Formats: sequence, C-alpha cells, structure tokens
Amino acid sequence: MPNMPNMPNMPNMPPPHPTPPRIAYTERLVTLLTDATGALHDLGGHARLVPDARLAGAAAIVDTATRCAALDGDRVGAVDLLRFEAGDTLGPAGADRDGPLAATARGAADRAAALRLGLDRLAEGAPLDGALLWAVRCRLDGGATAGPAASAVTAGTAATAAWRKLARLLGDGSLPLLVRLALAQRRLGPGSGDDQRMGPLLPTLALRAGGVLAEPVLRLPVHHTDRRREYRACLAAGDPERWVRYFLDAVRTQAEADGRWVLGLRRRREETAEELRKGRASRAAIAAAAQLLARPYLSATTLAADLGVSLPTARAAIEQLVAAGELVEQTNRRRDRFYVAPCLVAELFGTSESLGGDSNP
Repeated sequence: MPNMPNMPNMPNMPPPHPTPPRIAYTERLVTLLTDATGALHDLGGHARLVPDARLAGAAAIVDTATRCAALDGDRVGAVDLLRFEAGDTLGPAGADRDGPLAATARGAADRAAALRLGLDRLAEGAPLDGALLWAVRCRLDGGATAGPAASAVTAGTAATAAWRKLARLLGDGSLPLLVRLALAQRRLGPGSGDDQRMGPLLPTLALRAGGVLAEPVLRLPVHHTDRRREYRACLAAGDPERWVRYFLDAVRTQAEADGRWVLGLRRRREETAEELRKGRASRAAIAAAAQLLARPYLSATTLAADLGVSLPTARAAIEQLVAAGELVEQTNRRRDRFYVAPCLVAELFGTSESLGGDSNP
C-alpha cells in the first residue's frame, strides 16, 4: 500500500488483543485504584485554583516531551527544547542547528507538538477516536498535521484500524478509567516499534477527553524516568495486573507531587507579581513574569507575540525583569538576544542544566 501524502510510513503496530485481559480486582488493586482516582481529582482541583492554569499546562507539556524522549534513550533537556522552540541556536557557541543536540531537540519538539495537536483537537470538540490518534502519531514523525477532513479519510484505512480499536478500549465504560488507560498504554509497549512513543501520551489525551483534567498537569513520564527500570519491566511483563498496579501507583504518586508543583507555581507567581509591583514594574513586566511559566526561555520577539504587545514594550518589560533578577541574558549578542529564567526553570523542571550563555560577542 503506498504511503499517504505527507504522512510517515505506516506504523507497524501489532493488532491489539480482541478483548481486554481479565483483571482481578483484589483488595490491593481496588485500594490503589481508589487512591489514584482521589489524587487525580485533587490535582484537578489544585489546577483550578491557579490563575490561567494553561501556563502550567504548557510547562507540563515541555516536561512530558523531554521525559518521553529520555525513556527512549534521547538525552535532551527542557532548556534544549525551549531554546529550539524559541529559535535560538543550540549547544556551544554558534552550534549548527543540524547538529546532534539539535536533532534530539527536534525530536522532543515533535513530541510536544504532537501532544499539543491532540489536546487542541479535543478542546475543539473532536472525539478521542482513531482519526485523532492517527493524526497525533503522524505528528510524532514530524508529519503534516492533517485537518479534520483528512483525518476522517485516513481513519478508514487499514493503517488506522488498530488505532480505532485502541480508541474503543479508551472509551470502554465497562472498565474504570485508569484501568482503561493502563491497558491502552500496555498495548503500545515493547514490540510495537515506533508506536511505543504514543504510549506515554495516551493518559494525557484521555484525561483531557474525559474532562478529568482541563490542563495536562499530570506529568506521568516524570515518574517513569525516575523509575525507568521498574517502568520497563512492568510494561513488558506477561502479567497485565503487574503493569496495572504499577500504573495506578504512578498516577497516585505523580498526581500528589504535581499537586504540590502546581500550588508552588501559584505561590511563586503571586510572590513575583507582588515584588514587581513593589518595584513599580509596568503592567507588561508583570504580565511577562506570568508568561514565563509557559516560556521561561524567550526573546523580545516571542514575548511580544505571546502578550500581544509591541516589540518596544516587550523589550522594556524584559529589561525590568532582568533588573529584578527574574531573567538572565543568555546570548551575549547585540541583536537577537535570548533570555532565561534560571530559578523558574529549576522549579518547573527540577533542573538548571544548560544555562550558561554562549560566548559569541
């Protein structure tokens, strides 16, 4: 069968099981399910308390994308991805954007773009069906983001038959939601080739589709990378209940951690705004400080576009944030300067890597 235009090669995903495996709802598993569900709803409540929670969601997408890359052995940090998306050069002074680091950053950027594509389609009212899953899968390979009409056409091909079955599992109301998510991700585990990259993205998409989390603030890949060996062993295990137990514990643990993360971002935003007001910062500077949650590596051009202000206003806001210690100039250039918020990067992603500016005058 010839390849679809602007699409990657047809995925070699093995046919899913015709029916979900039987799960014994032991007391231990029911307790895990109850605790995970409660922690997940608490996280949703915390996120609703954060002004403009989409900013935290945007940061979570960056973190998720880089952690997913790490699960596949790609060494790329959040700052690398942020620099790539901002349009800055990567690596040492004047590094070629086609170099090895740029290639891994581009792969992480494709993961982030694929996740954003799926979330945007869901926000527009699209169902979590085979067409949407196929579109997300194509975007992982840097493919064109086919429109709804094109997605509907490709959903009828043999290439997406497996994705339609997977979507039916995700929507199977006879199973608890989190059990559905665990079993769906398991089908995209070892042996599914490149399609296993979709596995860690499924929970984020399904929780948005189910109305559980309006913003993608559950960063499950953080848990998986911290326990990489256990994650891989449980995902590959012949016993599906072992994976389900691991998955439920991961949801509970990460939802609790991300609840603290979200509330910490809220406190930081309020404290930063108060400090800037005391320093008589402009409204644009205060708005820019809030926007840093979504883009803590930026230029005046990107900030102007994000806030919908003029370039001079964006530059003035950046100067105030530099003076306040919120931003540090990275590039040491007279033009096309980029800035990073190092303390915020550490809080958002638990890292301070790659924060030394390049040496070009």
